[in-house]
Amino acid sequence: TYATLHPEASVACEVEVVGDWREDALQVRMNRVAGEAFDLTTGPLLRLAVFSNTTATQHILVLTVHHIVSDGWSMNLVARDLLEAYEAFAQGHAPPLRPPELLQYGHYVQWLEQQDIDSGVRHWVRQLGGLPPLELPTDIPRPAALRNE
Repeated sequence: TYATLHPEASVACEVEVVGDWREDALQVRMNRVAGEAFDLTTGPLLRLAVFSNTTATQHILVLTVHHIVSDGWSMNLVARDLLEAYEAFAQGHAPPLRPPELLQYGHYVQWLEQQDIDSGVRHWVRQLGGLPPLELPTDIPRPAALRNE
């Protein structure tokens, strides 16, 4: 199996009351939090920080995730879910929680089978078809015809 579902883990959330609420000062704080190194051995591989102004009327949430555990597509889903939860709380409602989707390789294969691969190949043949072959230097001379040995 390639997918592993680990038990729940707690994630610390750094909360800082910020007196200087100027954009450049906030950016320095956010860059500091986002730039801290992750320990791949002990984790956690995500961090939360909240910056609040002195009157607690404005807040900034900084979520930093190591790229080994997430990608851009997944982070868009996280952002969507956080925004939906925030909007629900702001309106006095419970957030709409979705059950986790455990996608497996079989789902990916099904998705691939539904794609129009041929049109993608035709597109790239049109785009790249007239270009000369790319000649890359190699460590040893290669024969003109490969023998698959």
